[in-house]
Amino acid sequence: MEVEIKGSGSVNCFEVVVHFEQAASRTFNITKELGIDENLDLEITQCAPNEHFWFQAAIEARSNLEEFEKIQYDKYQAWVQKYARYYLKGLGEKGTSLTKGLIEQTASLIFSKEGMDRDTDKYAPIAHKGYEEECRRVGVMAVPYAEFLYDMYINTSSYEEWELMHISLNRKAEQLEAIAKAFNVKSWSVKVKAADKRALIGANL
Repeated sequence: MEVEIKGSGSVNCFEVVVHFEQAASRTFNITKELGIDENLDLEITQCAPNEHFWFQAAIEARSNLEEFEKIQYDKYQAWVQKYARYYLKGLGEKGTSLTKGLIEQTASLIFSKEGMDRDTDKYAPIAHKGYEEECRRVGVMAVPYAEFLYDMYINTSSYEEWELMHISLNRKAEQLEAIAKAFNVKSWSVKVKAADKRALIGANL
């Protein structure tokens, strides 16, 4: 199941398109879906399955985000930060000056769209210099520059594209969790209205 969320702002502004694997796609107008019909018996029968559906959609979106972070995003960050450290070492940065913030900032510059399109000759030679220094320090043989360059830019997606993927998945998870919470609130509202209706009917009796 693939979920596409249109709109921004509050939950009521969302329109959700759900693409099912073995069924036709369906579009949900969340404002309309969260409205309570006068037919409370119908609402009672629909509340539980609707609440369950959106709860499961939110769980799946959060799971997709966590899987992306653990398997792809963290691996990508470790990869680009490795070359950022080489670059900074090539510039002469050492020890405590190699802070996490500096490494992340450097990685975002080296592997930005502009950095990959225009500045490989600016960053790669210095990174290779830092890499060679690291190899000498640990006593291993460094690979030639051409091989190093190929490995450094083997991932063709830019830093911005990876960040956009991360932000998009995180936003989808948060939006679906907000929708699921709204349907939970609706479910309780329906139950309260139904209980009030039964009480009124009982009082009239």
